[in-house]
Amino acid sequence: SSGINAEYGYLGDPGVPVHCFNGKDIKTTSSYYYTKQRDFPDEIPTDIWGDGDGTVPRRSLKVCHGWQSTCSVQEYSGEKLGEHGKILDNPAFIQHIVDIVTDAKKTSCTDKCGSTPVDNLTL
Repeated sequence: SSGINAEYGYLGDPGVPVHCFNGKDIKTTSSYYYTKQRDFPDEIPTDIWGDGDGTVPRRSLKVCHGWQSTCSVQEYSGEKLGEHGKILDNPAFIQHIVDIVTDAKKTSCTDKCGSTPVDNLTL
């Protein structure tokens, strides 16, 4: 498969170890509805709400969850821990990054992908 999806564009597995981090359970615009299709783009659309991280809809956030090369998936629920920008301040997220870089918990990526993504990293 080429990894190209007609509806979403490129969704293919990148073939390198991937760690997915995303928020969830936050009201997020997932699409727009134009009531008068003939007035596009001059009409102000109605927001269609769904789940996501407050910026990115859940269906987009989950793309990497199904890749064969995905080594870990971490989801953070709610605005305090999982909001698009706030996730970077989340102590659990920061610790997970430290664990990946230092391999402190021997991430499943080593077993699943053959090597960690930071094997050749010099700190």
